[in-house]
Amino acid sequence: MKYPVRRRLAAQESLERIAVQIAEHDLEAAYRFVDAVEASLSLLSEMPEAGPSYETENEALAGRIRKWVIPRYRRFLLFYIFEKGVVHLIDVVDGKSDYDVEDSQ
Repeated sequence: MKYPVRRRLAAQESLERIAVQIAEHDLEAAYRFVDAVEASLSLLSEMPEAGPSYETENEALAGRIRKWVIPRYRRFLLFYIFEKGVVHLIDVVDGKSDYDVEDSQ
């Protein structure tokens, strides 16, 4: 069964920002990155519990959020929640930077 994927605004903005940064150096690499994100989301829509739980001090997300390392782009992470039959993409982050995942609706 495939579950729907909903992207939070922050996640879409992060994805676009990262793709633009990559495109500044290599446009084809940016397309490959976006394709890898889409493939990851497709996989997560079929197996939403594939990503390990992510421990956070954010009380709104504690025990709910999962992390997925993007294949071929292991530096970048997808954070998502699976609940009520929907995969909610919370954010896309550069794992080499300081990040704080928030639940912005």
